[in-house]
Amino acid sequence: MSNELTSSSIRFCNLSLTSAVILFGVPFVLSPYFIPVVFAILFYTVIVCYIKYLLFFSSSLSSVTNLYIWSIINHKLFEMKKISFFLILFTTYHLFAQETTGKVRTQDKYSKAILEINEGYLINDFTAFDKYFAENGDYNVNGKKFTKNEIRDGFSSDHIYFKNIKMPSFVETTFYDENFNNQVWSHHWGMVESTSKRTNIKESAPVNVSFKWVDGKIVSASWVFDPSIKIKEIMASQK
Repeated sequence: MSNELTSSSIRFCNLSLTSAVILFGVPFVLSPYFIPVVFAILFYTVIVCYIKYLLFFSSSLSSVTNLYIWSIINHKLFEMKKISFFLILFTTYHLFAQETTGKVRTQDKYSKAILEINEGYLINDFTAFDKYFAENGDYNVNGKKFTKNEIRDGFSSDHIYFKNIKMPSFVETTFYDENFNNQVWSHHWGMVESTSKRTNIKESAPVNVSFKWVDGKIVSASWVFDPSIKIKEIMASQK
């Protein structure tokens, strides 16, 4: 019984301490529930381990008394494990619930609007662009700010230098919750494929765009792509 008691105590102490480190970990440190829960678990662990070791090293107790106390401790230990399990379950759920900041959709009206704008760009039709982009929005291309008209004219000029423009794309929209002020953002990933009118060489370049929606209008947008292909065509046309 002594070996069983020692082995059980060591296993429980190791399991409790390991679980506290793994399950709560670094991400959970930011949660307001982290400190009280961990201290509660460690407190119970220390108390139970201490009593078990006292029982093991005590020689003054009779075997009957020893067995009786052992059964009580095991019962309390079982109850404490249940409490610890539900505390871990609750706090872990609460942590991940806090990290759930919104819902992502691909068939919503905002995602469809972005696809409509893209389809217009391919044929040099900016009707949808004018419809959805706010007049005084915050727009930038590769970190440089432009007005709505400058953005439109810049993308329209692609058709001066390229033909057969295509853009396989994926668009999704994130509807954030109150933790992010219920913001709505659409995100576009695409690959612009075109053929140079000057050389007849096919070119391609990835593009990433983020759009912020407010009251059905795009009030902020950021384009990221490699402009070197177009710059090369512009420079060649000026020679």
